[in-house]
Amino acid sequence: MGVGLVMLGIGGRRAADAAGVMLSFVDLSDAPGAGFGGDETAIEMFYRFQLTPFLCLKPDVQYIVDPSGDRGLADALVGTLRVEVTF
Repeated sequence: MGVGLVMLGIGGRRAADAAGVMLSFVDLSDAPGAGFGGDETAIEMFYRFQLTPFLCLKPDVQYIVDPSGDRGLADALVGTLRVEVTF
């Protein structure tokens, strides 16, 4: 299950930019032998910089609680930088 919000047109000078946040919950199998100790929850935030009409940069940060449902793993903080080219 997931839910998210995106806000377009951040400020007057950056009208083509966008910012967003997303929350997801994954209910992993509780069946014996499935190997999952719990469920996974993730929170994600991004900002999309429209540099030109065809080029965007999109830094993204995700915080994942119980990655893969494994309570033995530390929570994860993941950052990415995406380049979007539209043609």
